Amino acid sequence: MALWRRSWLTVSVLLSLMAFSAASAQTQDAAKLWADFNHYVRIARPDLANAAAVALLTHASDDQLLDAIEKSEYADYDDTFARATRMEALKDTAQQLVDHIRAAEISRSRDPARILANIQKLGQGRRANLNATNRLKAAGQYAAPHLLATLIDDRQRELHPWVIAALVAIGQPMVYPLSEALPNLEPVPMGQVAQVLAEIGYPRALPYLKKVMENPQVDPGAARTVTAAYYRLAETSAVPQNASAAELFLMLGRNHYKTASNFTSVPGYDPATDTGVVWEYSREAGLIAVPVPGSAFGNVLAMRAAEQALAQDPRLDAALSLWLMANLRRENNLPAGAEDKSYQPPLRSPAFYLELAGPARQCEVLDQALGDGDAELALDAIRSLGTTVGNSSLPGQPRVLESLLQALDFPDPRVRIAAATAVARAQVASNAPTSPRVIAALAEALRPTDVKFALVLTSSQESLDLLTDTLNAMGYRVVGALSIAELADQISITPAVDLIVAEHTIDQIEYLQHLTAVGGRFASAPFVALVSPTDQAQLASRMGTIARLHPAPKATDPAELQQTIDQALQKHQAHSTSPEQADQTAAEALQLLQQLASCTAGTSDLSEALPALIQGLEDPRESFPENAAVVLAAINLPEAQQAIANAALDDARLTDARVALLHSLADSASRFGNHLTQSQISQLVDLVKNTQGELAEAGARAHGALSLPTTNIVQLIAR
Repeated sequence: MALWRRSWLTVSVLLSLMAFSAASAQTQDAAKLWADFNHYVRIARPDLANAAAVALLTHASDDQLLDAIEKSEYADYDDTFARATRMEALKDTAQQLVDHIRAAEISRSRDPARILANIQKLGQGRRANLNATNRLKAAGQYAAPHLLATLIDDRQRELHPWVIAALVAIGQPMVYPLSEALPNLEPVPMGQVAQVLAEIGYPRALPYLKKVMENPQVDPGAARTVTAAYYRLAETSAVPQNASAAELFLMLGRNHYKTASNFTSVPGYDPATDTGVVWEYSREAGLIAVPVPGSAFGNVLAMRAAEQALAQDPRLDAALSLWLMANLRRENNLPAGAEDKSYQPPLRSPAFYLELAGPARQCEVLDQALGDGDAELALDAIRSLGTTVGNSSLPGQPRVLESLLQALDFPDPRVRIAAATAVARAQVASNAPTSPRVIAALAEALRPTDVKFALVLTSSQESLDLLTDTLNAMGYRVVGALSIAELADQISITPAVDLIVAEHTIDQIEYLQHLTAVGGRFASAPFVALVSPTDQAQLASRMGTIARLHPAPKATDPAELQQTIDQALQKHQAHSTSPEQADQTAAEALQLLQQLASCTAGTSDLSEALPALIQGLEDPRESFPENAAVVLAAINLPEAQQAIANAALDDARLTDARVALLHSLADSASRFGNHLTQSQISQLVDLVKNTQGELAEAGARAHGALSLPTTNIVQLIAR
């Protein structure tokens, strides 16, 4: 048995030596390849440099690569890669090599065992301290749990001065985790951490320091140290020194919310892993890192700050609104399938809390969304208002109505239509008239998703042809002219406009902008003004800042012109809507228009919907033409009645559809009299004379409602 054990021990040692030798050889190979790569880059031989780089990527692990770099004379490799990226044949491979090196550096710097080893080296002399501090800086916020645990541990008291110095040297990455821990620390480390935060000098710590100051149970000695740190930090910060902790947390949360729209600028975001770290602290476990997806990180931080504000002052409604909107935006920005580990049960859905909060908070969320141009958040708020504010009670809540009406000017049509739908439902329920802006937004919903219109004004036929061809290629139907007068007639029959492009004089552009901004149908359409650099400055001087107006340089190349228009449209692009959703929205909008048409008290002016409804008479969707005709019958314009008649007299349509259209024609005539052309009257008389059954009876009703001559009846009787 003893012999067997000795044999096994010998084999184990030999295997270990072989593995070590193999690893050592690989590291040596990596060192040579790394030296070759640098050498060939510097003598401008991209082919040989690329071969060395490919060999490194193929045969060396990230750790072996980093070991080779750290021991080589080319440890400072920035210049090498700067040269490599300028060589077309080498730049892609060089970038892959950089990615592997960066990944290895990050992994190594954040390894807990290495962090702990570097903390121990802080007290081992000047050079060891300098190297250890630099490595801890590379670890950043990930070193915080271990540094704080060392600071709290009395058994490592001799390291405390070095740890404090390292915390200050690391700086800003330490502020958030240390601030989270501060209120829960024992008196001595509480004072030490407060002093560190003051030394770092980053105002993010102020709310946490003030929270401790407002806690009467804090040790008096620690409280004095914290107070001194607070005022030292506040002196260099643009915050009121007498602000409460709740107010400071609210300020912090709003700042996080603002920066969350560009989450890469949020302190603590890690671009290498596209995550952010939320820090939590308990005396039992110490600092705990909770990774969250980068796109949600800023919103999570805003929520956490708002929670702290509410814990300090439960009556702070602004903090509740901030929490609601940050929570909704957090969910909206989460990538598909991603998990936010900071938001776990028993927390419920963001929509639950928004509905629970009521109309006042919902309006604040909607107002914020409109100000930020956040379509998804605006839709969340409008949906919640629809569930909590009764249709019949909305007219009695001017604050809610004001927010919804403001949403009618939002660039994204989904928001305009949702707001118009909410207002229209309420006004149907209260039997009250509604505004042209609401009608215009409902009419916008009637169009199929694949139909886009562009309004074009140019000073030459050549420019008009170029823009028409370019916009047609982009999927637009173009309504164009060389003057405002020519364009005006076409505007009146265009159901809606998705884009306006003008290449004309400043006077004409200014007039067109004003003309299309008045009323509802075109007020939110993005407006691209193609002008010279001189005219761009003049346009800005005369018209100021108009959100939908985008001055851009003239272009004669179609590709360049399309790029110019695409850039101007980027902020106006709505999320795609499925055909099924579009059909459902259109059906609901048409139903609301029908209900508004039937309101008896103070009838609404539905003329803003006229072009869309006339187009709807040709819509292939089931029952759409018949329902559009019902609304047209409530519009006191000759064009409305004549459009119904043209559809009803079309013998290519099915009989049931024609019967329904004839009834709408009769309704129009009963309300507003006869506005048909002589040709239409002749066709109607012919229909009555030469058809049978329901079609003839419906034609007869329309004939009577139009008060046509009784000689037509006599001819039928006499025959």
